[in-house]
Amino acid sequence: MSDIKIVYRNKVTGILTIGMPRHAEFVTGVSKLVQIVVLELLTSPGRDIIDPNDGGNLRSLIGSNINYDDESEVFTEIKMLIFTAEENIKKRQISASRPANEQLASLTLLDVVPNEDEALLEISIQVTSLDQQQKQAIVGLR
Repeated sequence: MSDIKIVYRNKVTGILTIGMPRHAEFVTGVSKLVQIVVLELLTSPGRDIIDPNDGGNLRSLIGSNINYDDESEVFTEIKMLIFTAEENIKKRQISASRPANEQLASLTLLDVVPNEDEALLEISIQVTSLDQQQKQAIVGLR
């Protein structure tokens, strides 16, 4: 089943951003799964009144007391948030009726790259669907 596409890849940087197009586009398959993952990561818990525990809370890193000079600390913090997002998505998909390429098997943190020119943290994640299709997502955090 298709969904309205609201996650777009910047043609220059490759970073995924959220936005509404002028003309509705639809997304299916593993691309829809990537959109589900990005939205989960960028949602803060408490934003959904139906399920206030949902949300990967990636934005909580902004202004947090994390030492960005310590790569292992940053990587570990992000890895924990990705694990939470993965668990939330898997919990929801138990009751969902979606094809295997739109259901999550795993999320893997590939890399975290600070982009000082853009004041941005680029988080590279591998999204694997139940039918083992893989797609890389780069999420930017300002």
